[in-house]
Amino acid sequence: MELESLIGELAPRVIAYCRALTRDPSLAEDAAQDALAALVRRWRRYGPPRSPDAFVFSVARRRA
Repeated sequence: MELESLIGELAPRVIAYCRALTRDPSLAEDAAQDALAALVRRWRRYGPPRSPDAFVFSVARRRA
């Protein structure tokens, strides 16, 4: 699994999820970006999480 392709696949879904939570496109973009950046940091430091989707959506929910 490639990190870059995973980010490309997850980004639209996590942005839509954050928009549903916040109802604010600007806040949603910020929360989604934070969640994806957290995934990149985690991946580079410790390797991929067991479930990248669960990791990103969990972070996004807290950020939103």
